[in-house]
Amino acid sequence: MRLTKRNENRYHPGRFRRKIVPETAESVIVRIREKGRLIAACGRCAMVAAVFALIIVAGQSSVRGFDVDGLPAIEADGNGTDGTYASLDREQKRLVDAWFRDYNRVAGESLDPKTEYENLAMSVRTTFEAVTNALIKTTLVSPEGKRLGSAIDLLDSIEKVRGKVPNAGGDEQFRIYAILKADAVSKLRASETFEHDSNNKFFHKGYPLNFRLKDAKPSIQLSISEDEEHADIDVDYRSSSFPASLFNGHLTAGNSDVRAGENYDRHIARWAGLAPWWESVFGIGGTGADSVSVIGSSDLISIPRTPARKEKKIENAARDFLKSWLVERQPGNATAYFSDISFPCVSEAPGKARRTINEGLVPVYLYHALEKDSKALGRMTDLTNAIESAELDVEGLKVVTHKYQAEFSVYKVPEDLAFEFDCSNRYSLDEQSNKKMPGRKYGKYYGVTFKVKNSGKARGSNLYLLFKKESGYWKIVSWEVEPDSVKGRRDLDASSGRTPEIKAVKEMKGPETLIAETKSFLTDWLIKRDIEGAMSFVSRRSNPCVAIYSRQDADGNSALEDERARISAGLQRFAQVLGQKKTLSAMIKEVTINSDELVIVDHPERAAYTLFSVPGELAASFECANRLAGDPRGPSVTTDGEYYGTSFRVNDNATWSILKLLWQQEEGKWKIVSYSVELP
Repeated sequence: MRLTKRNENRYHPGRFRRKIVPETAESVIVRIREKGRLIAACGRCAMVAAVFALIIVAGQSSVRGFDVDGLPAIEADGNGTDGTYASLDREQKRLVDAWFRDYNRVAGESLDPKTEYENLAMSVRTTFEAVTNALIKTTLVSPEGKRLGSAIDLLDSIEKVRGKVPNAGGDEQFRIYAILKADAVSKLRASETFEHDSNNKFFHKGYPLNFRLKDAKPSIQLSISEDEEHADIDVDYRSSSFPASLFNGHLTAGNSDVRAGENYDRHIARWAGLAPWWESVFGIGGTGADSVSVIGSSDLISIPRTPARKEKKIENAARDFLKSWLVERQPGNATAYFSDISFPCVSEAPGKARRTINEGLVPVYLYHALEKDSKALGRMTDLTNAIESAELDVEGLKVVTHKYQAEFSVYKVPEDLAFEFDCSNRYSLDEQSNKKMPGRKYGKYYGVTFKVKNSGKARGSNLYLLFKKESGYWKIVSWEVEPDSVKGRRDLDASSGRTPEIKAVKEMKGPETLIAETKSFLTDWLIKRDIEGAMSFVSRRSNPCVAIYSRQDADGNSALEDERARISAGLQRFAQVLGQKKTLSAMIKEVTINSDELVIVDHPERAAYTLFSVPGELAASFECANRLAGDPRGPSVTTDGEYYGTSFRVNDNATWSILKLLWQQEEGKWKIVSYSVELP
């Protein structure tokens, strides 16, 4: 059994995967038995002691931590990379060494690849290791079964690696850019492992050729330049289903970030050899694999409900937290600074889904993480011996001058950046139906950044803490280890890279009936919420699209009525999650076309969606029946002028996937004959 009573205003709707939290007393007293890890809770929580005991004993053999449901924790590959140069594969070292060798030659420097690699931003290293690991573990095979080598053999060298890039599109983050070997594209074409998918029309500017792993998620995508010399390579961890993929990855480029959601689980299920070294709670005591590997103490521990001091100024509260943690070594007092709002930083952090930490145990988890890290750091008599200030380079932050400037930096953080930094937003790939991006207002949130120095058994680590007042106390509502925006970080990106050639897109006038009926469809769907009226614009030729996204076979095992019902339900769900507004442009947004094959059609709602003419041969390749049959060319029965397309994404500050609709006239009315979702 579990207690389900909540405290008022403790959690936002949809914040946790598991919305079951034990009631909190004024203080939680926990007894931990070293080998059995038996937790006995006192006060009003005594009822759950037996449950806690079963929870923790169930996970006592797990190196990775405990599993509150008694399910075995998933072990990471013990031989995987861990963020250090020494752990890299031979091919990975070859690429890193070559990049720094070229850089040193051009810049006249003598940078050491080992040292500089480990100083790269965390998201740059996780991206490089995840993408190259997937390439190394993917073998190219010919139709006759002949091995054509590993996919990593296609790469001659690395041009740059992009991790998290603020304000950039999803197709410009979490990927590597490479120079290909002369025979790379011919090998891809000869391989049964990859398929030449339809060319990129909206994403990956300057890289139109599109190759993906066949019938696999996660998948590797290689977007290649027309001269077949350069490639933009990423891993797609999620399928492009409708309508979910139009929302998944909100506020993140989560489709290609190995740290997001359950992407790491998906990665190692397909490609071994990558350890989740980024999972350390605070990045000081070691990797996530052993940061709290043993919960062992025979002492009673007390976790106060509020901090010991009610400070007016943020810098005083931040310093009290840091002294409690690193100098006085009082993890209970330090844990009191963590708001319940911060709990997703543990329970929903990348990879934690397979550990399934009960939110009610997060304070205990934090207590031991803080205790372990302070012990790893060693005895400190003064805070200046433990930490030093770290500066962030983020547009919108305002520097706060204070008397502890040498120890840590303080920033005023606007509400929109705080919203993005919230762990439940940063890590979740779920639909954000009840969350609206706030405006750029200051006063509620403050950021504190510092670097923990290398000392004792501790490794240096940059930390960013987000504070907000709760009931008069400053509380930590979110945090991040090794933020990419720390000044002084080096990237594997010495320049802006090659400038892709973008061909001019032509414009034309389209049929008035087409312009009117595409608007009518979107109005019925999104503004009037008349799903039946919207479905009248959907041709039955779209039915095979359902099989593509539900992974049914080419014969279509479900009846037409089921397929129609699925499309209708998808339209309904999208409209519900999007929310109702008065205009189309308030809900959806036009997209930029990066192809000279398509011709833009002028129309009054250009701010809301893009309308364009589609060549007949290209339209045939887009029809679901042809895609489902594995024949992207389709029958040559069309002529130019018969087909048009509409595309849009959700109108938000985030980068969203694109919905593409193909239109053709049937019995005098324009109908949607095919659809697809294109991910960044």
